[in-house]
Amino acid sequence: MSNQGLTFTTLMLVAAALGGQTHTHAATIGSDDAGRASYVASGWFDGQNDGVGFGPWKLLSDATGGGFAGFYSADNLGGVDNIGVEQTPPLPYANPAAEGRVWASYANKGDGIDRATAFRSLDESLDGLGDSFSVSYEHGFVNGAAGVALRTANISDLAEDYDAGARAQFQFSGGNGVYALIDDAGTVELDGSAGLPFVPFTFFGVDLTYTMTGPDTYDLQITKYNAEAGSGGSAPDVFNKTTHPALGGRSLAGTGTIDSVALYQEDVEKQSDGFFNNLNYTTSTGNGADNAANYFGLWFEGDNFGNGFGPWVFTSETDGGFAGNFIQAGAGNGVDNAGTPAPDGSVWASYANQGNFADKAVQYRNLNHLLGEPNDTFSVSLENGYVDPGGRVGISLLDGSVQPDVTPDDYASNALFQFFFEGGNETYTLIDASGEIDTGVNFSFWGVDLDLVMTGIGTFDLTITRYGEPNDAEPEITTLSDLTLATTPGTGMIGSLAFVNVDAPNQSDVFWNHLTYATDQGGGLEGDFNNDGIVDDMDIDLLRENLGDPAFDLDGNGVADADDMIYIVETIIGSRLGDANLDRTVDLLDLSALASNFNSAAGWAGGNFNTDAAVDLLDLSILAASFGQSATVPEPGAAVLLTLGLAGVARRKHG
Repeated sequence: MSNQGLTFTTLMLVAAALGGQTHTHAATIGSDDAGRASYVASGWFDGQNDGVGFGPWKLLSDATGGGFAGFYSADNLGGVDNIGVEQTPPLPYANPAAEGRVWASYANKGDGIDRATAFRSLDESLDGLGDSFSVSYEHGFVNGAAGVALRTANISDLAEDYDAGARAQFQFSGGNGVYALIDDAGTVELDGSAGLPFVPFTFFGVDLTYTMTGPDTYDLQITKYNAEAGSGGSAPDVFNKTTHPALGGRSLAGTGTIDSVALYQEDVEKQSDGFFNNLNYTTSTGNGADNAANYFGLWFEGDNFGNGFGPWVFTSETDGGFAGNFIQAGAGNGVDNAGTPAPDGSVWASYANQGNFADKAVQYRNLNHLLGEPNDTFSVSLENGYVDPGGRVGISLLDGSVQPDVTPDDYASNALFQFFFEGGNETYTLIDASGEIDTGVNFSFWGVDLDLVMTGIGTFDLTITRYGEPNDAEPEITTLSDLTLATTPGTGMIGSLAFVNVDAPNQSDVFWNHLTYATDQGGGLEGDFNNDGIVDDMDIDLLRENLGDPAFDLDGNGVADADDMIYIVETIIGSRLGDANLDRTVDLLDLSALASNFNSAAGWAGGNFNTDAAVDLLDLSILAASFGQSATVPEPGAAVLLTLGLAGVARRKHG
């Protein structure tokens, strides 16, 4: 159909016949699939960057083994039927050429090892509870290995780097009959033993969904396809697939956030190429909060109240003294804890009364999200009494997660930040990259609140609020700036905490409360102006309502204008001007939305594409310029019409 053949009357009559049907689509944090227009038109090549939420593809092949290795974008091919990875879930493609499209690679075995690896970085790291990653994957016969690796950083100098920094892999190896996981437990074959599911190889592909349950743990859902597609090969046979029970409680290998993915083939048979599709990930805003009132007077190892944290792990060590922990309700027991009470007056408490040598009580807890980016925050309240010389009480923030076999002495092993009151001192002590720092804040029996704010990667400010009396209405506030986290062998990201009590004398217990943290609320998805985790028509409308406001500038020119409208629609969402329902094609559904609101006030979903107050002929012209086309690069005519529409808005506002 030619745009020039579309008249206003024809468009409106067709739209009216549709009866106002609409369909909504929202972008996710990261999403790409081989059916996008650039892959259909140009294939799959190094440096390509379609979709949203990812960096450019880096495609590396190594055929020095005497075989062949490379990449392409394809429809259904002979030798391996790739129906398992077409449109899962189905997407509303209007272009038939896009249906059944997959990314494909080959690494046919020669005398040596031949490889083809597709690397891609994630714009947002996966680091905690609720973050997820999914991909569809299919291959034929394998001599070496074929699979998917989730990795920290994005080491991608050689095709063989697919497992560099890998925290989790899903793999099929030559000679095996079943798929395997590779994580903290090593290589684990899914052969039905030891409570594992039996997941045999299939020519028809698998869908993989990883869901993080903490910074270092995950669940994996595997859906295996057992037969070819239905008629025309347009979709997987949904009645002939096996969805295995989720593999829960798995531990990731190594340390660090998940920052990239590698899709790899190593020494596969001729005509046994690998196929991948439906690359998606989501991140959840990381935060945590807990206080002692949630425990109803009892505090046990393994308790996990509040949100955003892992279970408590208790450790203690005694030599002639006593060490342990409890819930203290209200003031008393030699130390008045009025500075840090929970709503019911209770606090977490520990004791480590000196015996012959050091006695220790240390409580550890993992955070479900890592802290270390600018604007991440952590806060806690602390109170203590006397401490014997050589003893210390306070808190440590540790690099990465702690394991169940952690010991009382590990509170300092990988500490990025420590705050203590030490026996014999008059002031509190901070330990960071520069060593021990005298905070200048005098000890108080009534406690302190600590508020840490990350100011950069590895740098932070610390605000100390000191209570000078019970229920102090005017506490002393001190802020220490330009501090640096200590250097450790790990990633430099805070993933756990330790409440520390070493040799506090009898009747001088230590109290903590008000445990909270938050990851940066403003560093999320580009264009997500309403902070709901997706970029959709509501964000486009917010941009339209705030033209001229630098806070809504997306393209870096310092002002929100017509170019930002094009940017959010074309670049971030991956759609095009005139696409009311954001399904990446301008068609009759979009025309129907426009017709339903013609000559009325409406937003983007209602057909208002030029950001003035009403749906009118300018909006119809924008739609007509793109009618029948799928998302690629904006048509010059549509961009000009949008600019003219915005100019009209500016004239009306100013005169």
